[in-house]
Amino acid sequence: WVVRIIKWKFLLSSVLVPNVIENTLDDLKEGILKEDVYAARFQNREDVLHYESVEYAPDSYASYIWSLQQPKVAELFKKYVPATDARLLDFACGTGRVLSFVENLVAHSDGLDISPEMAEVAKQKCTKANITVGNILTEPDIVPGDYDVVTMFRFLLNTEQEMRYQVLREVRKRLVHKKGVLIANIHGNTISTRNAALAYRRLVHGESHSQLSRSQIFKMFEDTGYEVVEEYGFGLLPPLFYRTFLIGLAKSVDSWASKLPLMTPVSIDLLYVCRPV
Repeated sequence: WVVRIIKWKFLLSSVLVPNVIENTLDDLKEGILKEDVYAARFQNREDVLHYESVEYAPDSYASYIWSLQQPKVAELFKKYVPATDARLLDFACGTGRVLSFVENLVAHSDGLDISPEMAEVAKQKCTKANITVGNILTEPDIVPGDYDVVTMFRFLLNTEQEMRYQVLREVRKRLVHKKGVLIANIHGNTISTRNAALAYRRLVHGESHSQLSRSQIFKMFEDTGYEVVEEYGFGLLPPLFYRTFLIGLAKSVDSWASKLPLMTPVSIDLLYVCRPV
């Protein structure tokens, strides 16, 4: 009778809710494979080149925001990182955009990324850093030793919550002994103009993009063993402005807003300094 009930429920679901079985299988598949989603990104050379030439084109929104962040990152390194013999890990270093800048601020630097194609581009940009391809969760010794600072840009929002938590906890192990710092960004604040732009794209085009609120971000760091010690905001106007004749105005507004702590809660890209506790 158990088998009959299972068969009856299966048939009922198939007749009354045709998509239930397919959706359930998709959910199960997502649950099983979600750790592999980030790993699958940027494995294709064309995707990497598109990321470099379009996402970070000279006049793009992303490039300008990074230009605003660089002085602040250098200031934070000077404030929190030892002047001599400091060790840096740039986690999810990608094409080396951040690593090529920060490698000159420390004595020793490592870059780690899961994409061989990304790492190849990074090796061409970086002159000092050791760049490795691999997964820190399955290969914990791939970047051995302790670090004074770990940078993590455009990773946390691009991956799933479970992986965020796993990676943050693993990275914490590399910082706690040297009382180092994590410098990380979240490039999609829920309470920002980006949210309105994404709502339109979701409604009209059916697109889905990740976002995190500041309360979610603080909870994430707290749950994984960190204390947020500093927070900064960058980008007030939506990236769309950078693709129009208003780009000059957008740059002026975003530059002005980045200097005002009052604008941080509504900024699109949030930068954090965290210590392991």
